[in-house]
Amino acid sequence: MNPYGSYAELMTVSERVVIGEALAVSEDTLLILGAVNVEKVSLKHIKQVKFIITRNAADKYLKATAILTIPALIGIVAHSDYSGEFAALGLVTLGTGGLATLIESGRKGEIKTYPGEIIDLSTISEYCRFPQGLPSGIDVESLKGHLIK
Repeated sequence: MNPYGSYAELMTVSERVVIGEALAVSEDTLLILGAVNVEKVSLKHIKQVKFIITRNAADKYLKATAILTIPALIGIVAHSDYSGEFAALGLVTLGTGGLATLIESGRKGEIKTYPGEIIDLSTISEYCRFPQGLPSGIDVESLKGHLIK
């Protein structure tokens, strides 16, 4: 789970699309941290919204497997007397990482939508970085985005 707010894609009743990190619900307004600034969208003007809470991480698992296999490959070349042991280590790493990547590639990320799973917009604060609302004294314009690509 992202320790920050979930990634949000919403459309207003005027068909304007807003994309970014869900920060907080302040009274009747959803604050979304976009690439450049903080967007404020009235809950009354939200036509639909999708919160992407978790994503498939198969690409990260594949990269980790490749990186963790490198020492075994170096060991095979550098220590020819123990090449069998290093080859076994490499096979275990590739097998375990490959299996984890395969399992992860079949998993779908957790997505909540309105209308859909979310019935009442007043409950969307649980998907925000600040689910209890903005802390006092915080300057939202100084926050850095943590958007998922």
